[in-house]
Parts: sequence; structure tokens; C-alpha cells
Amino acid sequence: MSKNNTNGNGSLYFDEKRNKWRLQISYTTPSGEIKRKSFSGNSKTEVRNKKKQFERELALGRITDTSNCTAVDLLKESADYDYKIGEIKEAAYTRRIYTIKILEQSSIGSIPITNLSEARINDFLLSLKSKYSNSVINKVYSALSKAYKLAVNKRILTYNLMDSPFIKKPKADRQDKKIHAFTCEEQNIFLEALKKKRYRAKNIDYNSMFLIELFSGLRMGEICALTPDDIDLDNQVIHVRNTITRGLDYKATVGSKTKTPRGVRDVPINNYLVDVLKTVLDNYVENEDNLLFYNENMKRPVSTQQTNDYFHRLCKSAGLQTTGGQHTLRHTFATRCIEADIPPEVIMTWLGHTDISITINTYCDVFAKRQNKAIDMFSAYCNENLIA
Repeated sequence: MSKNNTNGNGSLYFDEKRNKWRLQISYTTPSGEIKRKSFSGNSKTEVRNKKKQFERELALGRITDTSNCTAVDLLKESADYDYKIGEIKEAAYTRRIYTIKILEQSSIGSIPITNLSEARINDFLLSLKSKYSNSVINKVYSALSKAYKLAVNKRILTYNLMDSPFIKKPKADRQDKKIHAFTCEEQNIFLEALKKKRYRAKNIDYNSMFLIELFSGLRMGEICALTPDDIDLDNQVIHVRNTITRGLDYKATVGSKTKTPRGVRDVPINNYLVDVLKTVLDNYVENEDNLLFYNENMKRPVSTQQTNDYFHRLCKSAGLQTTGGQHTLRHTFATRCIEADIPPEVIMTWLGHTDISITINTYCDVFAKRQNKAIDMFSAYCNENLIA
């Protein structure tokens, strides 16, 4: 390897093994501690520019420590700690790890957070546009922002680079998926297909699960978590108190709460479901999780993936086009409610949405189709009550 002095402050040399130029310097931290710092690059100029950038940051007091920890290190430590103390459960932990892996496998995944620049972060964020949906991009952007907050809290940095007005969250190239609901005709075809499927003891009763989703709007995870005590036929309500989640091994497991705080609710049992729920209760077989629907063969709860697989097979045999799995049935329930002029605030409660804006934004196209009927109702009201 060849070396060049750099004004007495470190030595610049070519690392033949790594095929990179490298520079090492000694510097004094704000606390008076002597430390060393290494820079590498494809050219002498790139390495010297990195050194100058570091010295500027150090002079401005922005760097309080030169820990080599990355954003990934900080986020993993935070996720592990939150899971250890019970702040988050297995499902939330696995979701966070999935987001962290996107960062870990990226161009900035192995770079110490103290070495990241606006340009590097923007290049990384722009690389997400063609690969992921807006939902995933939002999660990654939020995770990176959290990593900087953790770095500031740990005094690795004194400022949050994500607060820069020159770093912005990009929009995905792909369009957000629009909700798909069955038309009335498709719904009838689906119901006819269900009638042809016979339920057999020890098999999973997918038919009843689909009917509950279609006529109550419950999420499939909530249906999979129902117990006999949750079905109150006397008062005509289903008590929604829990949901099925994925454990660390990605197997279905009974959670300790619903997806959202508003998920805890009582959903009315309409006439279409009375006989269905009576039959489900009559066929109930005791199991260790006390679940109405249970995978007897595997001795564990039913997963939403299993219901999706069965749903797709059923729709294919019936000649129905599907894009969103069994969640189509929940959207179909909401669509029928809107068509029946049920107020949005009531639909919001039945669906367990945290805010009415979620209901309106999710089904804005369906609400828009009701405008003609609404204006006719307005005109009729004015004709009856106002003097022309």
C-alpha cells in the first residue's frame, strides 16, 4: 500500500485489499478525549472531502461521539427493548423488524449514522419510489426519523438531520391500491358458491367465517379470535375484544388486544347472521385457546393467510376476479352499508376505524357514487319545506 501525508493530520493510503483509498486521523472530542476516525472512498478527493465534512461537523458541535453505530443498530436496540419490557407485542415487533431490514439492506444500512449526509439519505429515499408502496415508504421514513431522535438522545449527534427542509419523503411510483368490493351480482355468485361447499367436522369452517365477515364487517383476524362468550345472541351483538396476530415464528397466535383501540366494540348481529352463529356455536369443539374457529389438524389458531388461500380457490371456482383476498368481504359489507344510506359515523363504529376520516377516505369513491341520490333527497326536502 502507498501512503501520502496530509499536513500532519493523518495519512492517506491506498488499501489494495479493499481497493479503496483510506485516511485515518486523530481528533479531540468535546469532552477532551483523543479518538481516531477513518474515511474511505474511490478517490483521494472523495476521502479528503469526507474528512473536511467531518471536521466541519465537529467544529459546529454537531458530533458529540463518533460511535460507529448505524441507524439500523439504533432501531434494532429500540425494538428489542420495547419488546422486552412489553411495550410492543410479537406482531408489532415483527413489523418493525421488517421495516428495519429494508434499511439494513440499503445503501445506507452499514454506514455509521454520524457519516450520513443529506445527499446519501435523499438518494436512499428516492430508491424506494420504484420498489415500495406509499405505506411502506411512510414506515421507512418514520423509522429513519426515529433513528436520528435516538442518536440525539444518546448524544451521538446534537441535531436531527431528518429535520432538514431538504430531506423530503418521496411518493411511490405505483398507485395506492384501490379497495375492491363485490357488486351485488358478484356477491350473489359468491354466496351460491359457498352453498356448494359442505362443512365437515374437524375441517376449518371457512364458510361461516366468510359469512360473518360479509355481513358484519369484522376483520378476519378478529373473526379468528372469537370465542363462544363473544357471541351474545340474546342481545344480538358480537363482542370484538381480540385479534389473531403473527408470532416471532410467523405462526398465528392469539393477541392480547384488537388492531386499534377503537377495535374493541360491539357489532350488531343482523338477521343474515343469526342462524350462521347458532350453527357455529352448536358445532363448537373445545380447544386450548377456546376459539370458535380452530385448526384442529395443526392444533393452533386459524391464520388469515389460510383464509386468503381458501378464498382465492373458492372465487376461482366460481369465476370471480379477486385482487385483495378475503378482505374484499369487509369492503363489500361497508359498500352495502353506504348504498343503504347508513351514516358514516355508524359504519365507522361497526368497522372499528379509529377516525371517521379513515372511513370516508377509504370509501370515498363509493360515497361519491351516492351524490346523485343525495341531491335528489335535498331537492325533495326543499320542495316540501321551503317556499319557492
